Amino acid sequence: MNFIIPVVIVLWFFRMAKNVLFWVYLWQLKEYHIGRFTDHFRTYRGSHLFINSLIAVKIVLIRFLFVFSQANILVFILYGLEAGKVFFDVLRRSITRPVFTLKTLILSVATIVIALVIVGILFFVVGLSGNMFLVSLVVLDLASPLLVSVVVLLFQPIAVYQRNSMIQQARKKRAEMSSLLVIGVTGSYGKSSVKELLFHIVSAKYKTLKTQKNNNSEVGISQTILRGLREEHEVFVCEMGAYNKGGIRLLASIAKPKIAIVTGINEQHMATFGSQKNIIEGKYELVESLDNKGVSIFNGFNPYCKEMYERTQGKKRKIGKEGELWAENLIITKHEISFTAVHKEGESAAVQVRVGGPFLENILLAQLASLEVGIGLKESAHALSSFTGGLKVKKGINGADIIDSSYSMNPTGAVSDIDYMNLWQGKKVVVMPSLIELGSSSKEVHKRIGEKIGQMSDYAIITTKDRFKEISEEAVAQGMKKDNIVLEEQPAVILKIIQDMVKEGDVVLLEGRVPQGLLKLLA
Repeated sequence: MNFIIPVVIVLWFFRMAKNVLFWVYLWQLKEYHIGRFTDHFRTYRGSHLFINSLIAVKIVLIRFLFVFSQANILVFILYGLEAGKVFFDVLRRSITRPVFTLKTLILSVATIVIALVIVGILFFVVGLSGNMFLVSLVVLDLASPLLVSVVVLLFQPIAVYQRNSMIQQARKKRAEMSSLLVIGVTGSYGKSSVKELLFHIVSAKYKTLKTQKNNNSEVGISQTILRGLREEHEVFVCEMGAYNKGGIRLLASIAKPKIAIVTGINEQHMATFGSQKNIIEGKYELVESLDNKGVSIFNGFNPYCKEMYERTQGKKRKIGKEGELWAENLIITKHEISFTAVHKEGESAAVQVRVGGPFLENILLAQLASLEVGIGLKESAHALSSFTGGLKVKKGINGADIIDSSYSMNPTGAVSDIDYMNLWQGKKVVVMPSLIELGSSSKEVHKRIGEKIGQMSDYAIITTKDRFKEISEEAVAQGMKKDNIVLEEQPAVILKIIQDMVKEGDVVLLEGRVPQGLLKLLA
């Protein structure tokens, strides 16, 4: 029945193409960082990619192909069903694929071409007699994660060369602008918020550039300098992120900051840094990169930042009552923060900012940094009066409020966002996955989150299996009913649960990467 094989090859190709797109997507999601990529497989979802019923079926099918000559019909049926699933996903626009860039296109096309070349070689080596060719197709299908990874790693030298070339060009351009004031912003959380607040304040007085979105890597910063930096720019607000020690030092060598802001430290990315000590040392590299005229600004509310402040020998500032700037008369509503900003030298200003969520520390850090560039408290307060941002709160299903904090998630932010729900009088529902890349701290972090859920919310839907036990046990220990914290990842089921539960006056918090499309379903 060799006439089956050409049809199987076509069906297999569609399945293989889907595989390739998914694995390129995963590499892109993890920013081609080997540590982040491999850490994904410690999660339930990650391990399930290799241990699932479909893979078991294919392994058994390989055995059948060796034993039964008619097993080729089973291959035809299997790949027919899988190809049908691919077409169905394409029609629903639910196929998982990378954001198409030149790099992802090259990686995807190169992998598919290599796979087809291997198929061609196998055809000439084993021919169509017997089932060996079909066995080879199934094995190649199972090996697609390895094939994509090999292609990614083979392209890395080219990517590294291009990256290094871009860095050198950015360094050269930055060196030509000696009068440019660069403010570096780093930390485990709050980087983007502080950057946006600071840019809003400083750009009211100076020609200012900022890094866009979360482009805080060496490539993102270099691209910003090469494509966006112009002679008229006076200030550059540069967000800096890293996953290993030495990363922030590299970024600082490109941007050459004169002011360093450390927004806060927690356990985020401990899996790649290796330890809390390494995270602290990694973020402190920004402070160490300053010359003797540089100024370091710390979040005095964060214990790790307070330790950094104490050990810093150069010019240093911090927010908090023991520092240079703090808040009095604080009022937080669902859509606004107002307070009196007080400087230790006696200056004060009334501040009113239209933001939702836990934003006070970020605002104070931005104001304290603004003082260093010659913008007084009253000036920064006036600029902040036109700022809008923070968590997005919108009316949703049954008139309930939906808090959208799905952009990113970290231990401190998750706890603060759950606290924020206390401003609502009605029923409080949390929808969130477990956190990733926490390494050895994962268990304790999720216990803290579970404790906060139990204290502040009425119902919780956890969308990933990892650490569900720790979250639920701590929530129940705080008084939450056991049936009120559930594990569910299907958007339609989550929608039904919430639809049957909430009404106007209630609130639903979407924290972190919730299932795709859930926000649209609830809106």
